[in-house]
Amino acid sequence: MPDTGVDLPTHRQAKPLALLAMAALAGLASWTIGEQTRELARIPLEISSKSYQFKELNAATIKANSINGSLVYGVLGAMTCLALTAGVKPRRLGRILAAVAIGVIAGAVPCFVVMPLHWMNRNQDPAVLDMTRPLLYHLGLWLPIGLAAGLASGLGRGVPRPQWLGLMVSGMIGALLGTVVYEFTGAIAMPMDLTVNPIAATAQARLLAHLAVPVCIAASLGVAGSRKPKNG
Repeated sequence: MPDTGVDLPTHRQAKPLALLAMAALAGLASWTIGEQTRELARIPLEISSKSYQFKELNAATIKANSINGSLVYGVLGAMTCLALTAGVKPRRLGRILAAVAIGVIAGAVPCFVVMPLHWMNRNQDPAVLDMTRPLLYHLGLWLPIGLAAGLASGLGRGVPRPQWLGLMVSGMIGALLGTVVYEFTGAIAMPMDLTVNPIAATAQARLLAHLAVPVCIAASLGVAGSRKPKNG
């Protein structure tokens, strides 16, 4: 069959299990990178060494946390979006790069809102048994990644624009499911790992986040893509 230059406009190009495998690899890759960058930004010594300069110290801490979070979750967003363009033909390289850029922005920008909110309310953070506040923090960080993944999927695969909204909603549903999986698994299996924080305290808990989010997003988009389009 000759190449018509048109890609199939759904996730049926990639088998569901392959899509999940790519998402898991993306999560593993982003976790590996994140472990090297999560403390890259530090509080300057001239600030941390001052006594009773709490306002200045808080501002420096918020800045460092926001930068580190953006590095960690910006990569998670990029890798998730990249995984969802698996199988796209090389001639669509520009679209793939655009998808990755969308993922970086969606993962990084929310950190400059969520990280300050978390720090300013850290003394009000709930116990592990009350997951409302951590759930909201993580949804604020990961729902945009789900939205971006849906958009990147449609962009990378040449899906008609009217279908993009459905893909974005599916991506956000996947991010919601991934967040719930992370919160409940962390609370039950890792109660001492501070999974209530935007970035957990241990490597295993951070790995759980980096796997749950992209895999659930890929699963949701895979289900959406497996539905037969309605004939007009």
